[in-house]
Amino acid sequence: MLPPPSLYSAPRLTHEWWRDTLPTVPATDDWERTIALVDRIDEGVSLVVLKGRPESGLWLPSPGTEVFGMQIWLSPGGQVGFDQGPQATPRAGDLVLFEHAGPLGSLTHVPAGTDVHVVDVRFTPAALRAHGALEWAAGLQTPPARDYSPPSQGGMLALRAAPPALLAAATGILAPPVRTRQAQALWRRARVYDMLALVTDLIAARDATPVALDARTMQQLDQAQQALRQDLGHPWLVASLAKHVGLPEKRLQAAFRRRAGMSVYAYLRKLRLDTAADLLRGGASVTDAAISVGFPNLSHFSKSFRDHHGVPPGLWRQAAEAEAA
Repeated sequence: MLPPPSLYSAPRLTHEWWRDTLPTVPATDDWERTIALVDRIDEGVSLVVLKGRPESGLWLPSPGTEVFGMQIWLSPGGQVGFDQGPQATPRAGDLVLFEHAGPLGSLTHVPAGTDVHVVDVRFTPAALRAHGALEWAAGLQTPPARDYSPPSQGGMLALRAAPPALLAAATGILAPPVRTRQAQALWRRARVYDMLALVTDLIAARDATPVALDARTMQQLDQAQQALRQDLGHPWLVASLAKHVGLPEKRLQAAFRRRAGMSVYAYLRKLRLDTAADLLRGGASVTDAAISVGFPNLSHFSKSFRDHHGVPPGLWRQAAEAEAA
């Protein structure tokens, strides 16, 4: 299923706004015939519609960035998945939700001779946060979703049937009821945020069931949080953390959200970045701080730190040094 990596390894150019959420694909006749729409909805928000029948197989790889996204499959026949993870085959009418908490490898594949109609909407973490959307990660794997998350840190992938309102919004993207370009752009923007609202509500509804936090569960949550704090550099998985404290994985996720107000991954990310800020304030180098809290990729660390704290880690360290002088 993997394409030749050389096809997608071109360096980013200054005008390529889409590289925040999307990869660059080769300029082929099949891509030209299949890409029906590429739109920059807002800073850090992209909309792509694939509709066609490619003669050769098409591969849409990961952009190599931190991204949250949804795909509404209006036709069957494709594949989605992460590197070294299980591959999913969406059915017509499926909603695919995914999160790349780092530069993970992933792929959407359309086989040769397959009719495809997919609406793909993606958000950077900063864009999602700017619109007050809840953390998606905790809700991705809850039933009735089909979980295809990879056995690696920070990536999530789940499929479930899309609700009728979401299907209607996706189906109408290419048929705006307005004529001017400006009006059509505004109409598409409204539909994208309609879809975000519907997905946010869908996940929130799954999280609405109260979880009883008895004394034993509270103790296990304390143990889980302590384990994370004591070894931030460990490539934690929810499954391994749940096993470590003796809680079922789904119960740990639900209890974490009830107590901490966020998913395990969101809590760990916040803990890592807050600890990194303290290390930088104490004089640690950016590289040492990144490695200490579990970010082996310095570029990913810098972007995550800036998204969380509002400034790059180097400037944070300089400001701390100036304050201490």
